[in-house]
Amino acid sequence: INDVDVDDDDDDDVSLVEEMKDAALAVLRQEQPLAYENHDYILCFHLPPFISVGHLHLHVLAPKSEMKIQYKFGKYLMGSPWCMGLETVLVSLRGGKVVR
Repeated sequence: INDVDVDDDDDDDVSLVEEMKDAALAVLRQEQPLAYENHDYILCFHLPPFISVGHLHLHVLAPKSEMKIQYKFGKYLMGSPWCMGLETVLVSLRGGKVVR
């Protein structure tokens, strides 16, 4: 995420991230139904400067239980300085905070 921001008059960022969430969950339901039902997935964003692609994109990873340790507890560790979970992003945006 690179400076996704919400101000009082504009909820485009929240809408965009919600649309990304809806699309991700639809893909999970279709492609990984057991992971979807068991909440065995990760939906996250990498945070600058820990990005290698300069545009907003959501990581959709499933099943989480089968991921290699270095990915589950490293690269895609939500709550780390480099990776933020989708729900945390939405809470921040709804609260009017800049997500960087």
